[in-house]
Amino acid sequence: MKVDKRQIKIVILGKSYTVEVDGGKGEYFLSIVEELNDNLRSFQSEYPNHESQDSLVMVALQYAVELSEAKRKGRDFESVQAGLTELETILDKVL
Repeated sequence: MKVDKRQIKIVILGKSYTVEVDGGKGEYFLSIVEELNDNLRSFQSEYPNHESQDSLVMVALQYAVELSEAKRKGRDFESVQAGLTELETILDKVL
């Protein structure tokens, strides 16, 4: 069965990217990007002398810690893991 794919434009740290997502996941993907940008802005406001790549690494680490804590506490980590997978896709395209 063919999965419906579509391209969406996203902006991370002021840089535009075009990414391909499953047709039904576009809005979810955009919400992940919005959360990512919020976390990046927060990190950059706390540490204004760090470069963009440092911000990306630290926010990725923050998500990894959240996933680890969710696993340890036995919570439903599938949604966090899905978010990390999409974040990984974004980071792969950025880096």
